[in-house]
Amino acid sequence: MALEMLGNVNNVTAALILGRALMETIALTEFVRNELLQLREPMSIAAASAIDALCNQQLFSTKNEDRVADGYGHMARNVLTYIDKFDKENPVRKRGL
Repeated sequence: MALEMLGNVNNVTAALILGRALMETIALTEFVRNELLQLREPMSIAAASAIDALCNQQLFSTKNEDRVADGYGHMARNVLTYIDKFDKENPVRKRGL
């Protein structure tokens, strides 16, 4: 019985962690998508450079201020920033509230 309960607790923990990871992925993907949609019209050399800068910023972000000061990478944003922005742009009606 105790092992079954422990197994269920682990499943809940895994479900919470995976759910959070999914939410983070959706929020960040939506942010990048919206940025790309804004940058693509009209397509020009400046727009292509802005898209390249966006990709570099998202791919090469770090929390190490020394590396950023040395010119390597960009300062990372907290993922909660993306989640809050996504939540404001896509309101969900919550049951029971």
